[in-house]
Amino acid sequence: GAGRLRALLPRLALRIAHGGLPARQIDAAMVGFAEGDGDVLLATSIIESGLDVPRANTMVVLRPDLFGLAQLHQLRGRVGRGAAQAYCHLLTRPGADLPEAALRRLDTLR
Repeated sequence: GAGRLRALLPRLALRIAHGGLPARQIDAAMVGFAEGDGDVLLATSIIESGLDVPRANTMVVLRPDLFGLAQLHQLRGRVGRGAAQAYCHLLTRPGADLPEAALRRLDTLR
């Protein structure tokens, strides 16, 4: 989680947003990030809609096989709203044996 990400990116300011936080804290993290407060936003799928951050150009989705196609499209749409080239990386568990339906969803996004 956050500790691991901080260890990997010690020079970057990390902001966190997830459903276990009070709504006010989630809003503060997300709006603050959108306004330039922080370099990395670690979030659950609560960012699926409503967040417009033109400076965000890279997203990493862990376990995309757990999401539906519409959710993945929404998540992917959170990056690339600015002038910079955007990237969305979908990472599954190493060696994961994914169901055929999940593979089709992920292939659609590719």
